[in-house]
Amino acid sequence: MGSDPETTLAEDLALLASVLAGRRDELAEAMTDQILIQARVHEARPARETLLQTCRAHLDALLRLPCLPAHQRAEAARGVAADQGQADAEQAVPLVSLLSRYRVGLRVLWEAVLRARPGEDRLDRERLARAASAVWSLHDIWVQGMTDAYRKATHEEILVRENERSALVEMVLDGHIQDPQDLWDTVEALRLPHDGPYVVVAAEVHQAGERERIRIVENRLSRAGVASAWRLRPHGHDAAAGVAAVRGTGWREALTQVLSAAWPHRTGISPCFQHLSGARRALRFATLAMVGAPPGSSGVTVFDRAPVAVLAASAPDVMFEVAQAVLGSLNRLPDEERTVLVGTLRTWLASGGSVDAAAKTLFCHPNTVRYRLNRVAERTGRSLTDPQAVTELTLALQADHLIRAA
Repeated sequence: MGSDPETTLAEDLALLASVLAGRRDELAEAMTDQILIQARVHEARPARETLLQTCRAHLDALLRLPCLPAHQRAEAARGVAADQGQADAEQAVPLVSLLSRYRVGLRVLWEAVLRARPGEDRLDRERLARAASAVWSLHDIWVQGMTDAYRKATHEEILVRENERSALVEMVLDGHIQDPQDLWDTVEALRLPHDGPYVVVAAEVHQAGERERIRIVENRLSRAGVASAWRLRPHGHDAAAGVAAVRGTGWREALTQVLSAAWPHRTGISPCFQHLSGARRALRFATLAMVGAPPGSSGVTVFDRAPVAVLAASAPDVMFEVAQAVLGSLNRLPDEERTVLVGTLRTWLASGGSVDAAAKTLFCHPNTVRYRLNRVAERTGRSLTDPQAVTELTLALQADHLIRAA
């Protein structure tokens, strides 16, 4: 025996093959019978002839091992199991059933070794130990080869289904499906309710890995009772997008909570709409809600809860001019002074126009807040008691925020 583990494994496998030589049909029949006997009651049993052919293929691979170079034996044994794993994955045979079949089949081989005939096949203690080692090594080789191929094939099938589903969502969001019957068929395929309300979500992506994040979001929404279907980011898009059914405020809140927890970048949610034929328009609104948040930030912006942010994002070139026209005089102040005045104005607006609340937030005296707000009014020429002037300042601040964060 060689001292190298690979050489030892190859020799042990060759020994096992020599012990079982000439018994291929007998062993294939025994393996098939035992697998069928021990198959679980609820399993869909394979046809006996199909299973018999599978057992023969594995035994043929085993019995060919002595004829192969030592370095090829383990890989040759693995290959037949890998082919089987891929084929069974394509037939959607449960992995647990396949593992059970290998366990039963290898036990039949081991029992055959123990019943080796007297004479040439008699196994002394050393050869019996080597044969036992080969059986368990063969189990590991076959099971690993089968499971690797099974999981790869299953993953590829998942990707195919995801891409098909993504393509359907893309067609809905692009407005390419308008015929009522086509829409009905698409809703069926996407497993969405046939009636709204729906919303569209736009979710910013920066790098690879969005598939896994979308799976996480979709799974969490499903557990929360919210059905959704997603477009993976195709070439030319900076955002993933999805359609979610939101029957009631509770579902919409669940959507917002899941996105807040699971998505690391900006997301936007459109207003509700009743028919999927309105998804294209809703995607535009969801995208505006998303970009209404400053670049580099995270969190969820709901279109109808953030009209100022959406309006600022809808016409960036116009809003740039608005910001310049309204806040231009503040921009000519030293940076530190400008920051204090703009920050006080933001806090006052966020506090509902309450000087006392703003002072508490800023940790200063209310008179300090009044003084700063008077400075803002003087520099911008807009009275903070005039609703129209306050609206202009609010829009200008939002636009300025987006411009400076870009």
